[in-house]
Amino acid sequence: MTPTQKPKPKRGGRRERLAQRAAKPVTDPCPPGQIGGAYRPLSERNIEDIYQTSLRLLAELGMSEVPKNLSEKLLAAGA
Repeated sequence: MTPTQKPKPKRGGRRERLAQRAAKPVTDPCPPGQIGGAYRPLSERNIEDIYQTSLRLLAELGMSEVPKNLSEKLLAAGA
């Protein structure tokens, strides 16, 4: 290197990369959203309608080819 040349700036390296990875992110990658339990896509009435319809379908159509272990568990549970 001659006296008039400036030294090249250091380009980083392993230590610098590790420091960048360990540093906290500039922006929060997962900002807080809704408070838990506040999201209600269905009303209580909608849920009840779905439940009653599923019971009606099971009563009218039944289930075909129920696996033996499933039928045993259902009967043991009082179904």
